[in-house]
Amino acid sequence: METSPTKQKPFVVAFNRDRDFYQVPLALEEGGMLETFITDLYSSPQNERIFPSLKHRKIEGLPPSRTRNSLKALLLQVFGPRLGMKPLDLWWKVDSELGRRAANEAIRTGADLFLYSQYAYEAFTHPKLADRRRVLFWVHPHRTLIVNTLAEDQERFPEFAWAVKENVQEERKQVREDVELERADLIFCASSFTKRSLLCAGKAAETIHVAPYGATPQKSFSVPRTGPECRFLFVGQGRQRKGLHHLLMAWKRLALPNATLTLICSHLDAALQPHVTPDIRVRSNIPKNELNAEFANAHVFIMPSLVEGFGLVYLEALAAGCYVIGTENTGLPDLGVPPDLASVVDAGGMEQMMQALEGAYQRHFREGLPHAEIEKFSDELRWSGFRERIREGLAASLVSAGS
Repeated sequence: METSPTKQKPFVVAFNRDRDFYQVPLALEEGGMLETFITDLYSSPQNERIFPSLKHRKIEGLPPSRTRNSLKALLLQVFGPRLGMKPLDLWWKVDSELGRRAANEAIRTGADLFLYSQYAYEAFTHPKLADRRRVLFWVHPHRTLIVNTLAEDQERFPEFAWAVKENVQEERKQVREDVELERADLIFCASSFTKRSLLCAGKAAETIHVAPYGATPQKSFSVPRTGPECRFLFVGQGRQRKGLHHLLMAWKRLALPNATLTLICSHLDAALQPHVTPDIRVRSNIPKNELNAEFANAHVFIMPSLVEGFGLVYLEALAAGCYVIGTENTGLPDLGVPPDLASVVDAGGMEQMMQALEGAYQRHFREGLPHAEIEKFSDELRWSGFRERIREGLAASLVSAGS
């Protein structure tokens, strides 16, 4: 006897600010599955006059009428730092406030829950919502895999005494995450690496769906890739998890002639400073147009991250036509980039990374890297694909639940 299909109820979505450019609530709105989106401030004609600096907080296709703003969450962020509130306490209060608003909205409307991690605890644990479908979007890799990966790297490379310790997480945040994860019926994340971290944390594979992020079409910011050298580019924070120390060691060992390396870092850890040689250019806090020019001028982009929830910067590099080198511990493998347009290496794999760097370098001088082909491929990597994956995952899990 066939089971009749289960009808999908609409969802309440909640997160702070413009997380993932509002793509999750937009995906649900496009599929007729959004009840309400809860956030601190979603821009509308009415509040743009009061908060003109936040008028970018919106996206076409998601009308303000489908959203509910939390004035309390907004004011906490505006006045909390001025009143001396500690950052961890501030974000705890903001996250909890949005979680409570989501719970109340679900109780009021009868909707199910599609909440981001750190905003789900109040709704997922509310006794009046015990019968609701609980969907969680998990942003970062689970801390267990992060801690293990960074500790192993520190053991391999003890010469890097990191000033910023990245494997420390506040206990109350850990408890909040653990409860959200345990209570979730279905989980979405942006990369197979994040999924792997959730499997290590004990979640069942069939409850996790991967929806790789996409890119927003932009005007091409092209500059001629002229000059006699091969130009390499890194963009990201100079922290252990970004694997910049591996790149610096590989660069020194290779000593490629007629090659340049530019690092664009908002922060460079003190452990890296002695390894930045005079032939490496370091820039920080540059305006967007200059960053676009750096991408468009580079031949090869490399970010050898040890742990990365996704890595939107890979999409920026591909859109600029850069040959990309990244690791398996990122979202790069999920993009389906043809092997002649990018290289995926083991995280922390020095020999593989050196081979990828030298291979791209040799190819640049031999026949040239396929910049136009890379840029053309990047046109396929749009946010519409991410939104479709969200809807497909919801539909598949609903069919499974009803069978």
